[in-house]
Amino acid sequence: MNRPKLYVELNGPVLLPSEDAHDPLLHHMVIAPYAKPFLHWATQHFDVQWLTDRSPRDAFNVAKRLDIPTDKIPVRGFDVTKTEVLRPQENFFWVDCELIPDEVAWLAKHGHFDRFVSVDPLKGVTPEHKEALEAALKKRK
Repeated sequence: MNRPKLYVELNGPVLLPSEDAHDPLLHHMVIAPYAKPFLHWATQHFDVQWLTDRSPRDAFNVAKRLDIPTDKIPVRGFDVTKTEVLRPQENFFWVDCELIPDEVAWLAKHGHFDRFVSVDPLKGVTPEHKEALEAALKKRK
């Protein structure tokens, strides 16, 4: 059985802005407190893919800091909208924070609001996001 895809935006769900960030490879960002357990759980249940307009190197640096093999979560870049990489017919979920109007319109057009998990960009992923995805997986079985 094919596992569903989980698209995770790097900024917001995983990386948070911080005035106190000391890691130059994370560009004044810090890793969200629950990102590590969330992504380790997610990689066991989904084919996880990073969504980012940043350099793939940034995603690799984050993966290293989370003790995730750098080849375990492929990087999916986009030019204007993250929906460029989504396919409406595939089995997917999407974890992100701030959507632009075109992304909202794409979700509406394809009836996929139930596949979107909204994250506070100042808190990142939390246990509640994991629970929401677990419930969605059970519902689809």
